[in-house]
Amino acid sequence: YCTEHEVHRQPRAPARPAPPRPNGGGKRSQEIGSLYAGGASLAALQEMYGVKQSTIVSHLRDYVIEGGVAESERLRAECALPPDKQEKVLVLLGELGGERLGPIYEAMEGTVGYEDLHLLRLIWLAERQRR
Repeated sequence: YCTEHEVHRQPRAPARPAPPRPNGGGKRSQEIGSLYAGGASLAALQEMYGVKQSTIVSHLRDYVIEGGVAESERLRAECALPPDKQEKVLVLLGELGGERLGPIYEAMEGTVGYEDLHLLRLIWLAERQRR
């Protein structure tokens, strides 16, 4: 068919190299947590794994829940919200808990998006862990 109709095969894009596995190939949350602890930024991890920020934050959340340490100061610097709004969300997380973000979203009257809420929940968990 291809010869008959002069259809040419399109070259395939080269395969994306696999991200490094610093701990010998453990769980993804451990890999990402180790890289973050080693100084990688959220943006660098997004690029490395080819995923959205929310995926990286989710893995870091699992990492912290499993006992890993994430520096809340570095995470705060990654948050685009002004410090006063960050603090308001962190206070609400302390009052309402971090299991569900819907009540926090509603309490903030929709002025803080879920991507920021996920990041702030991670910050809240990291700060609670430090205490």
